[in-house]
Amino acid sequence: AIRSYLNDQRGDLWPGRSPLEGAIVAGADRDPGAKVTYIFFDGDGHPSAVAKVARRPSGEAALESEDAVLRELWALGSRSVTDYAPRPLVLERIGDRLVLVVSLVAGKPMRTRYYTPGHVTDPRAVADDFAVAASWLRRFHHETRRGVMALDDEGFDRWVGSVFERYRRTIGWSEAEESLFETLHRLAGDLRGCPIPLAAVHGDYAIGNLLLDGSRLTGVIDWEFGGRAEPPFRDIYKFPTSYGFYLHAAQPARRG
Repeated sequence: AIRSYLNDQRGDLWPGRSPLEGAIVAGADRDPGAKVTYIFFDGDGHPSAVAKVARRPSGEAALESEDAVLRELWALGSRSVTDYAPRPLVLERIGDRLVLVVSLVAGKPMRTRYYTPGHVTDPRAVADDFAVAASWLRRFHHETRRGVMALDDEGFDRWVGSVFERYRRTIGWSEAEESLFETLHRLAGDLRGCPIPLAAVHGDYAIGNLLLDGSRLTGVIDWEFGGRAEPPFRDIYKFPTSYGFYLHAAQPARRG
Protein backbone atom coordinates (compact mmCIF):
# COMPACT_ATOMS: atom_id res chain seq x y z
CA ALA A 1 0.00 0.00 0.00
CA ILE A 2 2.86 2.39 0.81
CA ARG A 3 4.63 1.57 -2.44
CA SER A 4 1.47 2.17 -4.47
CA TYR A 5 0.86 5.49 -2.75
CA LEU A 6 4.42 6.68 -3.35
CA ASN A 7 4.39 5.58 -6.96
CA ASP A 8 1.21 7.62 -7.49
CA GLN A 9 3.12 10.63 -6.08
CA ARG A 10 6.35 9.82 -7.92
CA GLY A 11 6.11 12.68 -10.39
CA ASP A 12 6.22 15.21 -7.56
CA LEU A 13 8.60 13.34 -5.25
CA TRP A 14 11.13 11.86 -7.69
CA PRO A 15 10.67 13.30 -11.19
CA GLY A 16 12.21 11.10 -13.85
CA ARG A 17 12.91 8.16 -11.55
CA SER A 18 11.65 4.67 -12.25
CA PRO A 19 8.80 3.31 -10.09
CA LEU A 20 9.48 1.83 -6.70
CA GLU A 21 9.54 -1.96 -6.78
CA GLY A 22 10.78 -3.34 -3.47
CA ALA A 23 11.75 -2.55 0.08
CA ILE A 24 13.73 -3.93 2.98
CA VAL A 25 12.92 -3.67 6.67
CA ALA A 26 15.68 -1.55 8.18
CA GLY A 27 14.41 -1.54 11.76
CA ALA A 28 11.63 -2.70 14.08
CA ASP A 29 11.22 -2.94 17.83
CA ARG A 30 8.75 -3.90 20.55
CA ASP A 31 8.54 -0.55 22.32
CA PRO A 32 4.96 0.65 23.02
CA GLY A 33 5.65 3.50 20.58
CA ALA A 34 7.31 1.16 18.10
CA LYS A 35 7.80 1.89 14.43
CA VAL A 36 8.81 -0.24 11.47
CA THR A 37 11.29 1.45 9.12
CA TYR A 38 11.47 0.51 5.43
CA ILE A 39 13.95 1.53 2.74
CA PHE A 40 12.29 1.57 -0.69
CA PHE A 41 14.17 0.88 -3.93
CA ASP A 42 13.32 1.84 -7.48
CA GLY A 43 13.36 -0.52 -10.45
CA ASP A 44 17.05 0.13 -11.04
CA GLY A 45 17.93 -0.96 -7.51
CA HIS A 46 18.62 2.53 -6.21
CA PRO A 47 17.39 3.38 -2.69
CA SER A 48 14.81 6.14 -3.03
CA ALA A 49 13.05 6.80 0.28
CA VAL A 50 12.65 5.80 3.90
CA ALA A 51 9.17 5.10 5.29
CA LYS A 52 8.44 4.87 9.01
CA VAL A 53 5.18 3.20 10.02
CA ALA A 54 3.59 3.35 13.46
CA ARG A 55 2.71 -0.17 14.60
CA ARG A 56 0.17 1.10 17.12
CA PRO A 57 -1.65 4.39 17.69
CA SER A 58 0.76 5.11 20.57
CA GLY A 59 3.58 5.39 18.01
CA GLU A 60 1.93 8.03 15.85
CA ALA A 61 2.92 11.01 18.02
CA ALA A 62 6.61 10.28 17.40
CA LEU A 63 6.08 10.36 13.62
CA GLU A 64 4.16 13.62 13.86
CA SER A 65 6.89 15.11 16.04
CA GLU A 66 9.71 14.10 13.70
CA ASP A 67 7.86 15.50 10.68
CA ALA A 68 7.23 18.81 12.45
CA VAL A 69 10.84 19.14 13.69
CA LEU A 70 12.33 18.37 10.28
CA ARG A 71 10.02 20.77 8.45
CA GLU A 72 10.84 23.59 10.86
CA LEU A 73 14.59 22.97 10.67
CA TRP A 74 14.64 22.59 6.88
CA ALA A 75 12.83 25.92 6.63
CA LEU A 76 15.82 27.58 8.31
CA GLY A 77 18.06 26.66 5.38
CA SER A 78 20.98 25.73 7.63
CA ARG A 79 23.53 23.63 5.74
CA SER A 80 24.13 21.53 8.85
CA VAL A 81 20.51 20.42 8.39
CA THR A 82 19.95 20.40 4.64
CA ASP A 83 23.24 18.60 3.92
CA TYR A 84 22.86 15.99 6.66
CA ALA A 85 19.27 15.50 7.81
CA PRO A 86 16.54 13.68 5.87
CA ARG A 87 14.03 15.91 4.10
CA PRO A 88 10.41 15.28 5.18
CA LEU A 89 8.32 14.25 2.17
CA VAL A 90 5.00 12.76 3.28
CA LEU A 91 3.05 12.34 6.51
CA GLU A 92 -0.08 10.48 5.54
CA ARG A 93 -2.42 7.81 6.78
CA ILE A 94 -2.12 4.89 4.38
CA GLY A 95 -4.66 2.22 5.11
CA ASP A 96 -5.02 2.23 8.90
CA ARG A 97 -1.41 3.27 9.63
CA LEU A 98 0.25 6.65 9.91
CA VAL A 99 3.31 6.75 7.64
CA LEU A 100 6.18 9.25 7.59
CA VAL A 101 8.27 9.28 4.41
CA VAL A 102 11.63 11.06 4.33
CA SER A 103 14.46 11.31 1.85
CA LEU A 104 17.31 8.86 2.03
CA VAL A 105 20.49 9.82 3.88
CA ALA A 106 23.54 7.79 2.88
CA GLY A 107 26.02 6.22 5.28
CA LYS A 108 26.52 3.50 7.86
CA PRO A 109 25.59 4.01 11.51
CA MET A 110 28.54 4.79 13.77
CA ARG A 111 27.37 1.82 15.81
CA THR A 112 28.57 -0.45 12.99
CA ARG A 113 32.23 0.41 13.46
CA TYR A 114 31.72 0.79 17.21
CA TYR A 115 31.10 -2.96 17.34
CA THR A 116 34.04 -3.80 15.08
CA PRO A 117 36.43 -5.89 17.23
CA GLY A 118 39.12 -3.70 18.77
CA HIS A 119 37.53 -0.36 17.82
CA VAL A 120 36.60 0.88 21.30
CA THR A 121 39.98 -0.21 22.73
CA ASP A 122 41.88 1.93 20.20
CA PRO A 123 42.29 5.45 21.67
CA ARG A 124 42.78 6.97 18.23
CA ALA A 125 39.61 5.39 16.85
CA VAL A 126 37.59 6.54 19.85
CA ALA A 127 39.04 10.06 19.62
CA ASP A 128 38.11 10.14 15.93
CA ASP A 129 34.50 9.18 16.74
CA PHE A 130 34.23 11.98 19.29
CA ALA A 131 35.86 14.51 16.96
CA VAL A 132 33.46 13.66 14.12
CA ALA A 133 30.43 13.89 16.41
CA ALA A 134 31.58 17.13 18.03
CA SER A 135 32.41 18.85 14.75
CA TRP A 136 28.90 18.53 13.30
CA LEU A 137 27.18 19.24 16.61
CA ARG A 138 29.17 22.43 17.17
CA ARG A 139 28.28 23.64 13.68
CA PHE A 140 24.61 22.69 14.06
CA HIS A 141 24.22 24.52 17.37
CA HIS A 142 26.07 27.56 16.03
CA GLU A 143 24.03 27.82 12.82
CA THR A 144 20.70 27.42 14.61
CA ARG A 145 21.44 29.55 17.66
CA ARG A 146 18.46 31.59 18.79
CA GLY A 147 19.52 33.94 21.54
CA VAL A 148 20.14 33.20 25.19
CA MET A 149 18.18 32.66 28.38
CA ALA A 150 19.16 33.46 31.95
CA LEU A 151 18.97 30.50 34.30
CA ASP A 152 16.32 31.12 36.96
CA ASP A 153 13.77 28.99 38.81
CA GLU A 154 11.49 28.87 35.77
CA GLY A 155 14.33 27.76 33.51
CA PHE A 156 15.46 25.14 36.01
CA ASP A 157 11.93 23.73 36.32
CA ARG A 158 11.53 23.63 32.55
CA TRP A 159 14.85 22.10 31.54
CA VAL A 160 15.96 20.15 34.61
CA GLY A 161 12.81 19.59 36.63
CA SER A 162 11.01 18.19 33.59
CA VAL A 163 13.68 15.50 33.24
CA PHE A 164 13.13 14.42 36.83
CA GLU A 165 9.37 14.39 36.35
CA ARG A 166 9.75 12.11 33.34
CA TYR A 167 12.06 9.90 35.41
CA ARG A 168 9.51 9.83 38.21
CA ARG A 169 6.73 8.73 35.84
CA THR A 170 8.67 6.04 34.01
CA ILE A 171 11.06 4.62 36.63
CA GLY A 172 9.94 5.71 40.08
CA TRP A 173 11.16 7.82 42.97
CA SER A 174 13.03 7.18 46.18
CA GLU A 175 15.09 9.05 48.76
CA ALA A 176 18.12 8.73 46.47
CA GLU A 177 16.40 10.61 43.65
CA GLU A 178 15.01 13.17 46.05
CA SER A 179 18.48 13.85 47.45
CA LEU A 180 19.97 14.16 43.96
CA PHE A 181 17.22 16.54 42.85
CA GLU A 182 17.75 18.75 45.89
CA THR A 183 21.53 18.79 45.30
CA LEU A 184 21.10 19.80 41.67
CA HIS A 185 18.63 22.50 42.59
CA ARG A 186 21.11 23.93 45.10
CA LEU A 187 23.99 23.81 42.59
CA ALA A 188 21.81 25.49 39.95
CA GLY A 189 21.49 28.41 42.33
CA ASP A 190 25.19 29.11 41.79
CA LEU A 191 24.42 29.61 38.10
CA ARG A 192 21.48 31.93 38.60
CA GLY A 193 21.51 34.69 36.01
CA CYS A 194 24.13 33.01 33.80
CA PRO A 195 23.33 33.37 30.08
CA ILE A 196 22.65 29.99 28.48
CA PRO A 197 22.57 29.69 24.67
CA LEU A 198 19.42 28.47 22.97
CA ALA A 199 19.69 26.52 19.73
CA ALA A 200 18.04 23.74 17.78
CA VAL A 201 18.69 20.31 19.26
CA HIS A 202 18.59 16.80 17.86
CA GLY A 203 17.41 15.34 21.15
CA ASP A 204 18.75 11.80 20.63
CA TYR A 205 22.32 12.40 19.46
CA ALA A 206 23.44 8.80 19.89
CA ILE A 207 25.85 6.53 18.03
CA GLY A 208 23.05 4.75 16.19
CA ASN A 209 21.75 8.00 14.70
CA LEU A 210 25.04 9.25 13.22
CA LEU A 211 25.80 7.99 9.71
CA LEU A 212 29.35 7.78 8.40
CA ASP A 213 31.29 7.17 5.20
CA GLY A 214 34.60 5.96 6.57
CA SER A 215 35.55 8.64 9.09
CA ARG A 216 33.36 11.33 7.50
CA LEU A 217 29.93 12.14 8.92
CA THR A 218 27.31 12.02 6.17
CA GLY A 219 24.00 12.12 7.98
CA VAL A 220 22.05 12.49 11.22
CA ILE A 221 18.74 10.64 11.45
CA ASP A 222 15.77 10.11 13.82
CA TRP A 223 14.72 13.62 14.87
CA GLU A 224 11.54 12.86 16.82
CA PHE A 225 13.00 14.29 20.07
CA GLY A 226 14.36 17.43 18.40
CA GLY A 227 13.47 21.02 19.17
CA ARG A 228 13.95 24.51 17.76
CA ALA A 229 15.16 26.55 20.75
CA GLU A 230 16.56 24.70 23.76
CA PRO A 231 19.76 24.66 25.79
CA PRO A 232 22.21 22.46 23.86
CA PHE A 233 23.28 20.33 26.82
CA ARG A 234 21.03 17.36 26.02
CA ASP A 235 22.89 16.69 22.74
CA ILE A 236 26.27 17.25 24.38
CA TYR A 237 25.38 14.79 27.15
CA LYS A 238 23.70 12.13 25.01
CA PHE A 239 26.60 11.30 22.70
CA PRO A 240 29.21 10.26 25.32
CA THR A 241 26.45 8.59 27.36
CA SER A 242 25.37 6.48 24.38
CA TYR A 243 28.99 5.75 23.56
CA GLY A 244 29.66 4.39 27.03
CA PHE A 245 26.35 2.61 27.47
CA TYR A 246 27.12 -0.29 25.10
CA LEU A 247 30.81 -0.84 25.92
CA HIS A 248 30.08 -4.08 27.77
CA ALA A 249 28.63 -5.50 24.55
CA ALA A 250 31.28 -4.07 22.23
CA GLN A 251 34.26 -5.21 24.30
CA PRO A 252 34.45 -8.13 26.76
CA ALA A 253 35.35 -7.17 30.30
CA ARG A 254 38.97 -7.57 31.29
CA ARG A 255 40.29 -8.86 34.63
CA GLY A 256 36.81 -9.90 35.62
